[in-house]
Formats: sequence, C-alpha cells, structure tokens
Amino acid sequence: MSSTSTIDFNEAAGNALARAFATSDVIDQRAAVLRALDLIPDEHVLDLGPGPGLPLREMAEPVGAGGRAVGVDLSAPMLELARRRCAELACVELDLADAARNGVSVPGSGHGCHMDT
Repeated sequence: MSSTSTIDFNEAAGNALARAFATSDVIDQRAAVLRALDLIPDEHVLDLGPGPGLPLREMAEPVGAGGRAVGVDLSAPMLELARRRCAELACVELDLADAARNGVSVPGSGHGCHMDT
C-alpha cells in the first residue's frame, strides 16, 4: 500500500466493525471516554474516523439539538453506516475527507472536544 492509499471499507466490513464495537469491553471503554468528556448540551464535538457511527451517536445525544457532532471519515461506506445510525439526530453532520490528496478539513469551527476513534 502506498502512502497515498486509503482503506475503502465496504458495508460488510463496516458491519463487522460495528459488531466489534458492540462487545462488552469496547462498550465499557466508550462509556469511560464519554464520562471523561463530560459532554453538555449545546457543545460541539468532532469524531475523526467515526466508522459505523456508534461513538458519534453516543456523543451526539448529550450535546442535543443545540449542539453539533461532526464525523469526518475517509471511507464513504463507513459514513453511510454512520449516517443511517444517526439519521434522527439533527445535530450530526458527516463529511467525507480525502486526506491523501487534501488533508483533513474540519467543517466549521469551535469544537469543544475531539475524539479519534
């Protein structure tokens, strides 16, 4: 793989990752991170590499409709899984980044915290 290549996850790989994210040890780890973040309503948060969207959804819920939860990923299929998982959460924004060509551009500004999953 060259330095400009990216992994292109398909839906099957994304679903396998979602199953791994649903194991008790990973759930416990996410819960600990969320407690440490201590997210509040109206806060802005950024998830770099949200994958199938489990952590992004969990961060979006406490920031609520007045907040903003942005997920930036290199994989369009992963973003689609995250989009479906977070569909009813108005504060969630998902963007495809082409870091190999352009670097990662973070939409908007003023994020209170960042999470790289």
